[in-house]
Amino acid sequence: MELQNDRSKPKQELEERDALIDTILRQQALINGTQDLIWSVDTELRIITANQSFAKNIKALTGRDIREGDDVLVKEFGHDRLNRWRQYYERALDGEEFLIKEDIYNPLKQAKQYSLISLSPMYDQSNNLFGIACYSKDITPDTLNLLALEHARARLEKIMDSSLDMICTIDERGTILSVSAACRTILGYEPEEIVGKPLFDFLYPQDLEKTERMAASVMAGNAMTNNENRYVRKDGSLVPLTWSARWDPRDKIRYGIARDATEKKKSENALKTSNERFEYVTKATSDIIWDWNLETNEVYYSDNIKNLFGHTPGYNRDNLPFYFEHVHPDDRERVVLYPDQVKYGTMINWMQEYRFRKANGEYAFVLDRGIVIRNEKGVGVRMIGAMQDISLMKEQELRVIHQNEQLMEIARINAHEIRRPVATILGLLHLFNQNAGSRSDGDRELLEHLGSATGELDDVIKRIIDKTVE
Repeated sequence: MELQNDRSKPKQELEERDALIDTILRQQALINGTQDLIWSVDTELRIITANQSFAKNIKALTGRDIREGDDVLVKEFGHDRLNRWRQYYERALDGEEFLIKEDIYNPLKQAKQYSLISLSPMYDQSNNLFGIACYSKDITPDTLNLLALEHARARLEKIMDSSLDMICTIDERGTILSVSAACRTILGYEPEEIVGKPLFDFLYPQDLEKTERMAASVMAGNAMTNNENRYVRKDGSLVPLTWSARWDPRDKIRYGIARDATEKKKSENALKTSNERFEYVTKATSDIIWDWNLETNEVYYSDNIKNLFGHTPGYNRDNLPFYFEHVHPDDRERVVLYPDQVKYGTMINWMQEYRFRKANGEYAFVLDRGIVIRNEKGVGVRMIGAMQDISLMKEQELRVIHQNEQLMEIARINAHEIRRPVATILGLLHLFNQNAGSRSDGDRELLEHLGSATGELDDVIKRIIDKTVE
């Protein structure tokens, strides 16, 4: 009977019905062919329609088979999720269209799933709100990538903020894009106080021209390391900074690392002062000051090595051959020191007298003193000393020795010459004593005194001769 009625309908009406059915089937195929969740609810929060992906998801989460007309909120969702989603639906029923992000454990994939969900109010032809259209897209891969990126960024920021150096990024106009926490201690500013401002606003004006050249060189593709300029701290004081920087032409960003060079400058100034004092000492003394680096075998000789001996002052990079060659051959074994002997030995103080050859080939007598500087492990790292020309003193010493020898020779000769007549006198006294009986008492007493005095004189002469022999 119904078939007859259908056949009696106008052909156009049948075609429209078939087209509508075909459209509905296509729409169902479309919404059921996606992995995204699509569903709609009425004003009572009951299911109007839902695709297969939504039905499977609800089945996996609650164990229920969801049908048209069922409540969309079921107790299996849990108290917190039910309250949250009730608020979402109420917002949509108030006419608000919005997006939310949700994460939930997906039992089908056995993993946490991140979703981007849109809720849109639905209106009929009379503009009456009759339900909510809902769409949920799985954004897990994108979210995980974003989380990994945020984690890496947080880790990088943690590394940057833990650095004592100030790390920053600057765009091609010179504006600070980001800066690490070290700017607090280096410049006295909080990071947010200087981000977005030109870097050169904090530069000491007298260093502007030099710094502009440095920045231009970096942006031209030249890597920059250990370039120094001065910046003005928040309290108005100056701080020297040592910069390393490079330019990223793709992102048009300059990456820079700035280190507070205050302590470095203090060390450099202290070293400069120390070197100046060293130079003054070397100029104030007539000695040759030398400084032996035991690690490189390089030796520094002060200017006096030229003034005294005619050799080139300054650094001698391979000192041993030079020193060995100029020490007198007869003194080398006793005097020459070798690097390992000094480095790994126990010697602290050293002193030797020897002969050292001048540039003109003559030898000078020198008194050389040195002290070994050792590290905490006892290994020698430097030996510093002073070489004194004692040639004049040696010449005077040799002259005195020669004079003494001459005097001793004269004394010896004179002693022998004097002893001859003394010996004669002693011989005569001996003859007189043999005839003492025929002489008066006065003569005998006189002869005894003369013999005693002559014997004493002979003893003195003997001692003089003995001394000359010694």
